[in-house]
Amino acid sequence: MIELLLILIFLINFSFLCTLIRDLQAHRNQILLEPATTWLLPFSSFIIFFLSTFGIFDFAISTALYAKLKWVPIKKIPGTLNTRCVIPLAVMALSYISAIKVDFKTS
Repeated sequence: MIELLLILIFLINFSFLCTLIRDLQAHRNQILLEPATTWLLPFSSFIIFFLSTFGIFDFAISTALYAKLKWVPIKKIPGTLNTRCVIPLAVMALSYISAIKVDFKTS
């Protein structure tokens, strides 16, 4: 049953990734106009998700960081956070569920 859960997590997130890539290609010009610095984003995301594994809520850190650095307008923060978290959280779910013995009722 756990294998089925892992497969479903992978398939749903792969579908999301394909949709995201198509959308990014379609809106490339709009993306390039965003004010975020691309060299700092990977480092901040690593730190945010590292802290998330210890229970510090990544949406709280990201909201404060994105608003303070003016990377994303306030109106776009909810959608940005939801989109940004899908793939990393799927990787965390796959690694935790496969590395830690979990019963189906608690997964």
